[in-house]
Amino acid sequence: WTCTSPNAPSTQALYAWLIDQGIAGWHTLHAENFIVADHVSVSVQDRLSRRDDVFAVDFIESTTPPPTSPPNNQFPDDVWPNPPPKVALKYPKLDDSLDDLAVAFTKCHGVGWPAGTDPRVPVDIYLDTNLDTATSQAVISWLKANGISLRDYDLRDYTDIEGSSIYVEQFPASLLVPLSEQPGVRYVEKYVPVPVRPG
Repeated sequence: WTCTSPNAPSTQALYAWLIDQGIAGWHTLHAENFIVADHVSVSVQDRLSRRDDVFAVDFIESTTPPPTSPPNNQFPDDVWPNPPPKVALKYPKLDDSLDDLAVAFTKCHGVGWPAGTDPRVPVDIYLDTNLDTATSQAVISWLKANGISLRDYDLRDYTDIEGSSIYVEQFPASLLVPLSEQPGVRYVEKYVPVPVRPG
């Protein structure tokens, strides 16, 4: 998993590095930030994972014969290989997409995003207790202290179980990990609006 798209200079340098390591069978997808490489030794995987332009390396167990096409070619647009299987989350209180964003932002900051930028994402923050408890109020205070403005409709108490949630429309990637480490935060997930069916 690379920090930049296939045509970016840092990814092109990564291709050259793979060739230098003797890895001839690798493929990329147009506009996708991952490379599928055949038969990479463990020692190369370790060095690959420590490169600044790579934020993750996953193992794929092949279920099909190796491709017979020439090495270093790109898959046609209508071919979509299975992405690498998900490994254990680095930050278990974040959902898959937020965990990926937090890892990429930490590893790729200044590469995947211009220096000084902070991607923002809508999130639901699930708390262990109701909003009137000291623990939940401490989380709300932490959010305010970090420049997150909350409106009344962003706060929701559960009526059937203990707990509450906070919706933040534009939450900065740089604060995802510190948020997940706050006492009383049960889970954080990317907010995906439910489509409304007409009629």
